[in-house]
Amino acid sequence: VRAMLTSSAFMGAKAYRGKVKSPVEFVVGAIRGLGLDLSGQGLAQILVPMGQVLFDPPNVAGWPGDQDSSNWMSTQAWMQRVNYINLLAAAATGTSVVSRQTAVSATSTAGSVVQQVITSRGIGSTQDLAAYYSAILLDNNLTSDRRGVVSQALAQSAAGGLTLSLSGGGSVAAAGVRQMLYLLMSMPEYHLN
Repeated sequence: VRAMLTSSAFMGAKAYRGKVKSPVEFVVGAIRGLGLDLSGQGLAQILVPMGQVLFDPPNVAGWPGDQDSSNWMSTQAWMQRVNYINLLAAAATGTSVVSRQTAVSATSTAGSVVQQVITSRGIGSTQDLAAYYSAILLDNNLTSDRRGVVSQALAQSAAGGLTLSLSGGGSVAAAGVRQMLYLLMSMPEYHLN
């Protein structure tokens, strides 16, 4: 058993992120990665357009994506995934989506999951915040050009918009943090196991 589990077939570069996450793996992983505490109600309906009806595989062999993980990706599934990421990023930052056009309404960021992470971890800069979420969501495997895009998203200012308080007295625009989370979770690497 030790020889099998330490084999390069399991641990090699070819096996790392070599399989598309199933809709269930994606949805549950996204919720857990952001640290959200959700009831789970309505998740089954979110999975259907992604191609997986929970507890109802099309046949005894399972879902088509179980045999070839590329079957989990289609135009419809991708749109459903990124729309779901948008909702989760809004929830994590204390902003909310109020329409199908993803308009954001102002709520409070004080009790948001991201604010709790900043406070509990003593995060004092936008670079540290980006590094934290890059490590949590993508195992810190980001190319320098993608790090630059993430940093630009965080640097965006929202005049008069909601902010999250950094340790040490600084602040960061909640819209920028939301955009950063959206970008990180929209990267192809995030959708791979």
